Amino acid sequence: MKPIETIDTNVVFTLKGCGDLPAVAAHDENGTNYIITAWEISPEELKEMNESGVVYLSIVGTQMPPVCLSPAYPIILTDPEDVEGV
Repeated sequence: MKPIETIDTNVVFTLKGCGDLPAVAAHDENGTNYIITAWEISPEELKEMNESGVVYLSIVGTQMPPVCLSPAYPIILTDPEDVEGV
């Protein structure tokens, strides 16, 4: 999978030795902050996912932050001001 920019991309995370990670920094109607990334799946990866029915998530470190994997945009942006730097 490779990270891709979306129409809402407003931040790019960088780290020496790593590829850029375009993202959306946003918040919902309750003020909860989100970082959202979009990933393009190659035909080979899609075939493997369809065959196994499994997706793995790896987190670097020793703690597990709240995460969500979704085929749909995970929050509803109702106001253009919802998309802003956090």
